[in-house]
Amino acid sequence: MEPYLERIAAGMQDKVKVVRINADENTELCKALDVSALPVLKLYKNNKMVWDHLGLATEEEIKKQILQ
Repeated sequence: MEPYLERIAAGMQDKVKVVRINADENTELCKALDVSALPVLKLYKNNKMVWDHLGLATEEEIKKQILQ
């Protein structure tokens, strides 16, 4: 997913900020975010989680969630 997440971040920078967290280096943060498996995507709007997705997601699916 990394290649299209980078495209989304570059092409939609006025709408989204993509933050990638290394789970091995940030175990406490992953626990706090309730991340128990990878890959996981979490979309926040106005400091509120609006989408939580476990597993692979397509570029189109991610863009759709961002634009909602």
